[in-house]
Amino acid sequence: MSPLTLAALIQQQLSVRVIQQATGPWTQVTLGHVHGGSRFLLTTELAARLSPSHFDRELAAKINQANREKGRVVFAVDLALNEVVAAIAYHIPEDSSSPLLITAMAPRIDAVAPVGRACVLMLKACLHELGAYLGQGGQLGLRPGGAPIDEAQHLFGFRPAPRGTGRLEVVLVQDAPHIDELPSPGR
Repeated sequence: MSPLTLAALIQQQLSVRVIQQATGPWTQVTLGHVHGGSRFLLTTELAARLSPSHFDRELAAKINQANREKGRVVFAVDLALNEVVAAIAYHIPEDSSSPLLITAMAPRIDAVAPVGRACVLMLKACLHELGAYLGQGGQLGLRPGGAPIDEAQHLFGFRPAPRGTGRLEVVLVQDAPHIDELPSPGR
């Protein structure tokens, strides 16, 4: 495996285009296939439906709806299991001073939950890179109901949002990590 960091791999595969539609401009985001080591695949190009037997029911419904309606989901696939182990749905605010918003963050809740939680860190790295690319500073915001608050803070490094964090409702935020803090494939 080449010595590229996860951030560099994401940057290579990230494609952002603005498409004019009848309803106005639409930002189309595509993350090709980023391999997190030899075991994980991170991508937006997946026709998957999360099962409530493997994921929190409410979060799975939000992910499935976001994927069906807007395609704003990034998935982590465990290639050893050939199954999705984590997914994050997101929203790109029109206000560039607002952080990129996570609307649902869903690691597995079954026997492979530890693997799913580890993959959430790689998925967040994808969104930090997307936010930085879009000029939103790489900061992430978590909307109410997007994940259990204590889990988001203790496992995934979010902190309470300061008052006035953009004009959209945000309960937790996470600043963009320094390059040496990003997870690296194979570590």
